[in-house]
Amino acid sequence: MIFDERDRVELADIIGDVPGIAMKGMSKEMPWPGGRCGWIEIYNKEADTNFSKYIDSIVNAKMLEVCSTTHPQKVLPTLYSDVRFDQYLSQRKDKYQLRADRAIEILSDNPYINVVKPKGSFYLTITFSEQWEKDNNLVIPQSVQDLVIAKTQGAREDKRFVYQLIANKGICCVPLSEFNSDYDGIRLTLLQEDLEIFENTLHTISQTIYEYHGKQ
Repeated sequence: MIFDERDRVELADIIGDVPGIAMKGMSKEMPWPGGRCGWIEIYNKEADTNFSKYIDSIVNAKMLEVCSTTHPQKVLPTLYSDVRFDQYLSQRKDKYQLRADRAIEILSDNPYINVVKPKGSFYLTITFSEQWEKDNNLVIPQSVQDLVIAKTQGAREDKRFVYQLIANKGICCVPLSEFNSDYDGIRLTLLQEDLEIFENTLHTISQTIYEYHGKQ
């Protein structure tokens, strides 16, 4: 699910004789709630003794699990080989790329954030710029003030803002610090089907960032 095929490099094309793993799954290509199915491709297992033991431990651990992915495994070849699949995938990528482009247009003028234009998938990353001022506050409804304070006590700046954003505007996103990131920021999805709602959400987030810094 990448927007520019020129950026795509298969691990198998460059790995040579180095031991490695490629992790793949159907969750990005197939909007099938509950049909979670993934797999790994193992390269040059026998080239390194420790790597070989590591792979064996993964396989043995998976054999103990009781959650079966038989259903998606059965139908996946049929779905991928259908003559309509490539067109379907292309239409979905075009839709997400449009949302990524609109996000850049809407958010890039905000001096408090840096917008990282995605090259694929469903996500948009926004990092706080050097102009971001810490420890500001939005107006929080009295009914949830204590909860927000408790959840953000001693938290990083992006988590504080995310909790205040959902309390103030009802918009839910994820702080980058929850992904073990050294950068403060937020992550959004491009999955909203209604383009108008998607754009309004981004405008609201941008405006709320200004409000957070005492600007209108």
